[in-house]
Amino acid sequence: MCWPSDDSDMPDNMSDNAMPDNPYTRKPTPEQVLRRAFFDEQLNGRTHLDGSSFEYALQAFTNCLHMCETNPSLADLKYEVLGNIGWVNRLMGRYTMAVQYLKEALALADSLPGSTNDKKNVLIEAELGTVYRLTDRHEEARATFSRLYTLANKMRVEHQDDYHKAYYWKRVVCRAAGNLGMANYQRALQILVEAEDLEVTNPKSETKEKEIKQMAKDLLHQAMSQLRERLKFAEDIADAESGGHGGSSRNLQAICWQCIAYSRLSLCHTALADLNTSTESKKHHLKNAIDYARKGVDLAYWKSVISLSRFFYGRALLRWSEMQASLGEVDTETAEKDRTLALEQFGSEAKYLPSPETVPPYEVATAAIALAMEPCTEHREYLKELVDAGADFEATDLKSGYTALDYAIFSGDTEAEEIIITGLRKQYRARTGRNMSGKQVENLKAQSRLRKGYREIFQEVFRPELMRGYEAVEGWKHDEETLAKNRVVRRQALRGLRRMYSRALAEETGMEGMFDPFKVISYQDFVQFGRLPRSSDGLARPFEASTGNDEGGDDGEFVVFFSYRWINNDGSLDSPDDKDRTQYKRMVDAIEAYLERKKGFVSREKLFIWMDFACVDQDNPAAGVASLPLVIAQCDAVITLHDETYFDRAWCCVEASMIQTLRTGYELHEWLEQVPYGTNDDDGRDADSDAGDKTKADGIEIGSTENKDDDAPEWRLRKRTYIYLRMVDKKLSYETDRPKVLFLERQTSLLERVRRVNSEPEW
Repeated sequence: MCWPSDDSDMPDNMSDNAMPDNPYTRKPTPEQVLRRAFFDEQLNGRTHLDGSSFEYALQAFTNCLHMCETNPSLADLKYEVLGNIGWVNRLMGRYTMAVQYLKEALALADSLPGSTNDKKNVLIEAELGTVYRLTDRHEEARATFSRLYTLANKMRVEHQDDYHKAYYWKRVVCRAAGNLGMANYQRALQILVEAEDLEVTNPKSETKEKEIKQMAKDLLHQAMSQLRERLKFAEDIADAESGGHGGSSRNLQAICWQCIAYSRLSLCHTALADLNTSTESKKHHLKNAIDYARKGVDLAYWKSVISLSRFFYGRALLRWSEMQASLGEVDTETAEKDRTLALEQFGSEAKYLPSPETVPPYEVATAAIALAMEPCTEHREYLKELVDAGADFEATDLKSGYTALDYAIFSGDTEAEEIIITGLRKQYRARTGRNMSGKQVENLKAQSRLRKGYREIFQEVFRPELMRGYEAVEGWKHDEETLAKNRVVRRQALRGLRRMYSRALAEETGMEGMFDPFKVISYQDFVQFGRLPRSSDGLARPFEASTGNDEGGDDGEFVVFFSYRWINNDGSLDSPDDKDRTQYKRMVDAIEAYLERKKGFVSREKLFIWMDFACVDQDNPAAGVASLPLVIAQCDAVITLHDETYFDRAWCCVEASMIQTLRTGYELHEWLEQVPYGTNDDDGRDADSDAGDKTKADGIEIGSTENKDDDAPEWRLRKRTYIYLRMVDKKLSYETDRPKVLFLERQTSLLERVRRVNSEPEW
C-alpha cells in the first residue's frame, strides 16, 4: 500500500459516503513517519541480535539513539535504546561500557512517570545483574536477581486475572530464576577456587575441607532447583506461544531459555561429579550431565547458544570418556572413539547439530570463539580445558571474520588472551612439529590489535562525527545560500574528523604506533617536484602542522586522495610509475580538471593531495598501509585513475568501497574518476550534486567530446557511478592479505548510515 504522494491527490470535497479517516489511505504525519522509522530500526537491531551479529545490532541501536537525541518527540524512548546498547556491549564483552549505558538507562527509566515495578527498570536491572555475574560480583548479582525474582512472583500473583500482565511477569520470573541459579553455581565454583588458593599458605584440616565441599554442594543443589524452575516456566511459555506460531520470536526465545537451562543443569551435575569421591555418584552425575547437555543441543537455535550447548555436551562426554578409560571399563579403540566424538563438539563443523539441514556452517562458531566472546572467570576456566583437550583455537568465525584471539583482545581480557595463545602454540606444534616463535605470537597479537583499532576508530570515532555532519547538511534545498552553507558544513565536518583521528592516536594506548598520522602533500609542491615523490623525499607533512587549523570557520583547505594502480614493471625504478611518468601526468591533469570544475570554491594554494608512495613510509610501511582506509574518510574527495584492471584488484576495491559508502551514506565526500574521452557522462550523485560545481565551461561539459580538437587531453573527470563490489574474488599480490581485505569490507559496511537486515556481505 502506498501513501498518496501529495495532499493534492485528495479531492477538495469528498462525497458523503467517502471514508476521510481510513487508516489505510490516510497520509501519515511526519511524527508517525519518524516513529515508524525508529521502531523499524529497533527491530533491525533486534533481528541482528537474534543472528549474533552484534556489530550490526550496535549500529542499528546507535542510529536509534541519534534519533532520540535529535527529535524531542522520541525522548521518552531513549531509556529503552540505552538499555539495548548496554545489552549489546555486554554480549560483546565490553562490561565497563555496558554498566555505564545500563545505569544511565535505569536512571532515565526511574525518572519517567509510572516507572515503579514496571518493565522499564525491571528489564534493565536484570541485564545489569547479568553483568555483575559475569564480572565476579556474585553477591551483587545474587541480590539483584533475588529482588527481581521476589518482585516478579508477587506481580504475577497480583495480575493473575490479567493474562497479558501475568504472562509478562512469568517471563521475568523465568529469567530471574535461571540467572539466580547461575549466580549460585558460580559462587560455588568461587568458594572451591578460594579454598584451593588458601590451602597453599594455610593447609586446611579434613573437617574444614568437608565443610567447604558441603557448602559448594548446597549451593549447587540450590542452583539446580532454580534452574528446574526456570525450565518449567520456559516450557509453559513455549507451550503458550506455540499455538499456531511455533516459529514466533517469543516462542524461539522460550525454547532458547529451555536450552540454556538444560546446559546449566549439565554444568551443575558435572561439578557435583567432581566433588563426589564415590564412583557410582560420579557416574550418576555424569550421565545426568550428558543427558541434560544433549537436550540442550537438541533445542539450540541461535548461534552462540548452539556453540555453547555443543561445548557443554562435549565437555560432559569427555569427562565420561576419561572416567571410563581410567577405570578400564572400555578398550583403547572405544575410548578414542568417545574422545573424538567429544572433541567434535568443540569445533565448528556440522557433525552434530540440532538440525544440520537448517543450520548453515556460518551460524556455528567454535567453542573457543563462543567462550572468548563473553569473557569471565568461568569461561576462562573452560578455555583452559579446551587447551588441555587440544581444541581448535585457529578457526575464524565465518560470519564475523574474527578469531578467539580477536575477541579476547577486543574485550581487553589479558588472561583469556594468554590462555588462547597457549592453545595456539599447542595447535601449531601438533600441526607442524615445531614450536611457534615469539615473533609469530607477536604478529598474531598485532593483527588482532589492528582489527580492534579499526573497529574503535570506524565505529566509535568516525561514525558519530559523520552522522553529525550528515545532519547539518541541508540536502533538500538548492538555493545558492544553502549550497554555500553546505560546502562550509562539509569541510568543517571533515576537519572535525581529522581532529578526532589525531586525538584518538594521541589518547588511545597502543594506537600511536599502529596507525600513521594524517599526512598530505601541497599540490604546488607536487607540481614543482615533477614526478611521483617518495616518502623519503620529505614532501609529505602531518596535515595540522602544514595548515594551522582552527576550530571554527572555513579555511578553504581541501584534500584529494588518489586511488591508482602501481604500473611500474621496471625493477630499476624505485617508483610505482613508469619511465614516462604516466601516473604523475594523469594526477596533474586530474587536479587541473578538478580545479576548473571547482572554480571559485577550491584554490590551488589550499589544495593538498594524499598518495601512498609519498605519504606512507616506504622503508617501514606497516603503520601507513594500516591507516589507508582511515585516511580516505578524512579526505574531501577521492579521484580514481581508472584503467581496465582497476576493479579487478582487491586493494583498489577496498578504497572504492570505502568512498562509495561514505559518499552515498553521508553526502560529505566526492568520488570522481579519470577516464578516457568517450566514456559515459556523470551520474550526478556526488556530495555537492548541484552545489555550485562548474561542470560546464562555455556551455560545454569539461572533458566532453563535443567540439574536441586534436590537442585536447585524452582524459576527463566524471562522477563515479555506483558499482557492486565483493572482495572475496578480487586479485591480490599476496593471498595472505585476503582476511584483512574481507575484514575491511565488513568494517566499511558497518559505516553505512542505515543498515538493512538482509544486506550482510557474503563470507
